[in-house]
Formats: sequence, C-alpha cells, structure tokens
Amino acid sequence: MAKAKTVTKNFVKPTVKSFDTIIRPVITEKTMALMQNQNKVTVEVAKNANRAAVKIAFEAIFNVKVENVNIVNTLIQFLLSLYAKQLTIIHKSLIIKRE
Repeated sequence: MAKAKTVTKNFVKPTVKSFDTIIRPVITEKTMALMQNQNKVTVEVAKNANRAAVKIAFEAIFNVKVENVNIVNTLIQFLLSLYAKQLTIIHKSLIIKRE
C-alpha cells in the first residue's frame, strides 16, 4: 500500500512583535460582507507597520497563507463635549485576502 503524503505548511511561530503589530479586528457591516463574499479580513494594525511585517505577523498568528495586503489610513473624529474641541485620531487598518 502506498502511504498518503501529508502536506505540512511551515509557518513561523508568533512572537510578541507579531501580536504588537496586529491590534484588533474591525467589525462592521461592510467588513462582514467582505469576509463572507470575498474572503477578506479587516484588522487594525500599529501605525509603524508596513505590508511585509503585517503579512508575516498575520500568517504567524492565524496559520493561513496571505495572498494580498491592502493598507488604508482611516481618520476617526471624536467630539469632546467638555470643551467642544475636536480631536482627530488617525490609525491604520488593512484588508487581507486569504487563500
């Protein structure tokens, strides 16, 4: 009898830096539709992260092959009711296409 070949994917073990790169998932109606229809995941990442670092971190944490990484700088505005001043916070989010 021939033995069945087992295919093992060699992923890097996640490190502390990987967990510091990916902050949290972004959960909205639009991202849920992307996840269901196009197999894309949207997560918030650190400001100093680049595409290569995000790809390595995502593959290490979730043990999946990343096909494409799109980084989007998003702008969030909060109104401070105490002084009626406007505070602007910029963070990066990205869309990752999985295979």
